[in-house]
Amino acid sequence: MIRFLPFLLCLIYLNTAAQFKISPVFSSNMVVQRDREVEVWGRGTPGEKVTVKFIGKIYSTAVKSDSTWEVKMNPAPAGGPYTMDIAGKKKIEFNNIMAGDVYLCSGQSNMNMPLAGWGRVDNYLEEIAAADHPNIRLLTIPLSIAHAPVSITETEGWKICSPETISDFSAAAYFFGREIQKNVDVPVGLVHSSKGGSPIEAWMSKKALENYPEFDDEIKLVENSSSEADELIYRKYKNDLTSWLDQINKNDYGLPENINLAN
Repeated sequence: MIRFLPFLLCLIYLNTAAQFKISPVFSSNMVVQRDREVEVWGRGTPGEKVTVKFIGKIYSTAVKSDSTWEVKMNPAPAGGPYTMDIAGKKKIEFNNIMAGDVYLCSGQSNMNMPLAGWGRVDNYLEEIAAADHPNIRLLTIPLSIAHAPVSITETEGWKICSPETISDFSAAAYFFGREIQKNVDVPVGLVHSSKGGSPIEAWMSKKALENYPEFDDEIKLVENSSSEADELIYRKYKNDLTSWLDQINKNDYGLPENINLAN
């Protein structure tokens, strides 16, 4: 679990289409990192003027030649609710924005497990019913596979933590955020981006993996990404998984067909 200091700085929205748009990580009900420069970004037509109004100040920029734009605004004190008005060729208004602490919650199955999902926590029905925390906000990043940094896929936007929104959210992230919010007493934003069963290598950069020669073939496949390369990667994954499962099953003395092997 990693705390975002500059709000989602590593997630740069790079779509090059000309339609004016704001990165999907921004919406009403969001939390921006308190006491830090607030950044918002998106895309539009090169040269298009963009203005952002936030906490009584107006900030202006122009869409760059690569169709992207970004605005950096003064730090916001903890609290809210605030509004944000963004105007390019069209106007967009975000409401009920809070400034507080924003956390990226990421990992494998133990982080991915939802409150009412396949690994239901103790007393999950009571926990869901009691999850009325208007100062905790939730953002789920949809799962997708990419071989290089890409734009964020469309999200459902930020949601206020409530019995209606918490069931499918990460249980570990929720309990963490609830404890933090209770003790720090500022709004808390939880960005959930997890994938159960994913190996650590899937979250590592090419530069980091280059220190491990055993991943040379996988790096080459990703570098030569194409439909054919994707199919080869998938086949290798299926073959490796089948081989691993076969090995596990052969050495599991608890399975009925292996009981005699233990004697």
